[in-house]
Amino acid sequence: MRRKSIINALENWNGMSCYGFTSRNFQHSKSSLSEILQDNVDKNYYLSEKACLGILRRASERNKELPAVLKKALEQQAGISACATKEENG
Repeated sequence: MRRKSIINALENWNGMSCYGFTSRNFQHSKSSLSEILQDNVDKNYYLSEKACLGILRRASERNKELPAVLKKALEQQAGISACATKEENG
């Protein structure tokens, strides 16, 4: 069902921006991320445990250091603690 709605949206796009405006009638305004993030969102918009673990795994495999806040959030969402990760890695 979700795939069909995405395909329909792409088929009906017809060159409009993702906001539904063309460049002629859309005035760009600057805003910071903290201004547009919402406090209370539906759980459907959260990353799954599997997704968080995948991001952490790929970063580790590629020897990429994630920002500390992001890493902590991913570990928390995945249900693992930083202590458990350190113990597993020796």
